[in-house]
Amino acid sequence: PANIVAETGMDALTHAVECYINRGLDDFTAPLALAAAAGLCEYLPRSYRDKTIADREKVHHYQCLAGLAFNNVGLGAAHGIAHAVGGLFGLGHGLINAIVLPHVLAFNARDPWVKGQLDRLAREAGVADFVAAVRRLNQTIGIPASFRAAGVGEIDFAAGLSTLTANSLLGATRVNPVPFSADEMAALLQRAYRDG
Repeated sequence: PANIVAETGMDALTHAVECYINRGLDDFTAPLALAAAAGLCEYLPRSYRDKTIADREKVHHYQCLAGLAFNNVGLGAAHGIAHAVGGLFGLGHGLINAIVLPHVLAFNARDPWVKGQLDRLAREAGVADFVAAVRRLNQTIGIPASFRAAGVGEIDFAAGLSTLTANSLLGATRVNPVPFSADEMAALLQRAYRDG
């Protein structure tokens, strides 16, 4: 199904990108993450649109490279948030990653090393701005632009925000390349809730 193609593909892209901006990145893992990210940027929209076996096979190959990469190095805040949001609101893991990835990348880009890594990803993927390219990819493959658009009610979100903030600071967020304060995390979650 189209939504499964989109959501699992974006989970894999998040694996590759978070690995590539992880401070534990090494010389053996960097080429895997870079190739996976660029390959998924190219083949995921084709797989979603055309549904050919050849395009889907490419996506599976790049998903595997992304898995090899993050297994070596780890992830970051998008996954920390995805685990927390999924546990509280029951949205699919890949869907949550897709929604929050541009927000997390924009937050992390304040760091010069991360900005350089994102610039390398952009060049490899043939785009001018990698964060903007992720937003466009989400639109192309039918990912809702926000948690609100994905069906999370405003009252439920507001009631769960403090728990969601605390839980989002755990897990993979602890190795995010730029540390989050609780206030920064709450602000990011609120942007991901309302912004398209």
